[in-house]
Amino acid sequence: MRTERPAALFVRGEKERRAGMFTQALASYRDAAQLFRRSGDPQGLFQCLLAQGHCLRLLGNFRQAQETYQKTLAVAAILNSPADQADAEVGLGMSLRAVGDHRQSLRLFARAARTYGKAGDRTGQAYVLWATAGALRIRGSLNDALDTFRRAKALFKQQGDRAGAGYCLCGMGGVSRLMGKYRDSLTYYSEAHRELRRLGDTFGRAYAACGIANANRMLGRSRTALTHFAEARRLYADLRDRVSYAYTLWGEGTLYKISRQLKRAGQVFAAAEAIFIETRDPRGRIYTRLGRGEILILQGKRRLARRFLEAARTAARRHGFRFEKLHSDLLLALLDRREGKRVSTASLKRRYQALGSTFLDEGGLPLNLP
Repeated sequence: MRTERPAALFVRGEKERRAGMFTQALASYRDAAQLFRRSGDPQGLFQCLLAQGHCLRLLGNFRQAQETYQKTLAVAAILNSPADQADAEVGLGMSLRAVGDHRQSLRLFARAARTYGKAGDRTGQAYVLWATAGALRIRGSLNDALDTFRRAKALFKQQGDRAGAGYCLCGMGGVSRLMGKYRDSLTYYSEAHRELRRLGDTFGRAYAACGIANANRMLGRSRTALTHFAEARRLYADLRDRVSYAYTLWGEGTLYKISRQLKRAGQVFAAAEAIFIETRDPRGRIYTRLGRGEILILQGKRRLARRFLEAARTAARRHGFRFEKLHSDLLLALLDRREGKRVSTASLKRRYQALGSTFLDEGGLPLNLP
């Protein structure tokens, strides 16, 4: 235990978190929480627990983050503070969203939004709108997600929150990519990268760099994409953010796959999947299973490929990931076609359009999934 006063330890943690030093910040918050608990200061304890939850979530420790947010909610109940409860609900919702429970996350976000609205808390309203947009994107409601990110960005700008607006731009870039609007995606991510880099936000810079890489991948600019994937991997490694690092690996693996460097792609997908298994990230596992299944098709190992793809489809259906379920159906249809079955992708194209996306790679395998 360090000898500083709890308030000083908390301030240290805030500085470390803003610098992207999440592991160090977590230790500072834990030390401060113990001191606040001993001195009988529930408000200080609440702030420390909430910050711990944020750090654990950003480090990919989603289960531990959920447990911490539940403790935070218990302290908020003691404080009898609706605003504190809303803050904890948003954090819990974001950790649930990360492990695939976007239905519950949206319920928590809606409850927090009502609380912020009654209190006239514009900052809270912007934050929960941003969180809600992310859940809508994962659910596959792309038009709603893009509209919600735009509303959140406008609120953040009104509050003078440049970082919040930058993160909204990242969200808009991700949704635009899924919609098939790759140049728009690149524009949003590039603007976010410039702003978040100016602010010294390491995590935001890494997030935007990965987005720039994926947008360039979809535009066929492999060399530029690899440069930005390398930037994102380096920054995420410095932050010890294993989940975001693994998603960066997935994008890089996809780039190797579409260039038919199948051995290298398989190695990268396997490395990403190992992290997703460890961090219990179901969406990440679905994407790596799809990538590895597609490689197996290209290698002529169709029976094993089907096992990977059907496992991905089952998981996507169970978690309600409509976009990932559709990707699975597309790859299984293309596998059926390779096995001599007559398959039409017209209905799949209509399903992509129903989600708000123009994506459907008519060129066959290998697919460049957005």
